[in-house]
Amino acid sequence: MANLIIIQDWQPIVEETMQNTFKTAMHICHTLAFSLALLFPMSQSLAGDESSAGQIADQFDQAIKSGDTEAIRNILHDDVLIYEGGSVEASFEEYASHHMEADIAFMSGMEKTVLSRKVFEQDEMAVVSTRYQMRGNYKGRFIDKASMETLVMKKSGSHWKIVHIHWS
Repeated sequence: MANLIIIQDWQPIVEETMQNTFKTAMHICHTLAFSLALLFPMSQSLAGDESSAGQIADQFDQAIKSGDTEAIRNILHDDVLIYEGGSVEASFEEYASHHMEADIAFMSGMEKTVLSRKVFEQDEMAVVSTRYQMRGNYKGRFIDKASMETLVMKKSGSHWKIVHIHWS
């Protein structure tokens, strides 16, 4: 008789396969961002960067700080992939329905100082890596912490759209 494996509970197998596929996709995104950073000419500047990708990073920061959800919507790609604190959001709609409002509430009480920024632009892709200091109050607590942000952008027509964010 032929060897036959009967899967009685297929859900854990499907979930593990989906997680492995997702991890592979995330590895590819990180590899792409790192490769862009190594391969393409870089410019380094502070806030107010003259490059268009740097300007989009500044506009995105301002939109979150001011709670301008329409501007946030216009800057983020529909399928934006957001990593923060070990969590993943895989679209603008998911971000908007999960923790965009919490980000707005948090950043509205923060003063953010850009410590360094590197902008890599090539044709239709850009990577903006920013290190900054945040100080302010949130829910009655004083916050003073360094943080990092990597934005991967793709040109859509003549405008940059953020397709990936990694906050840490």
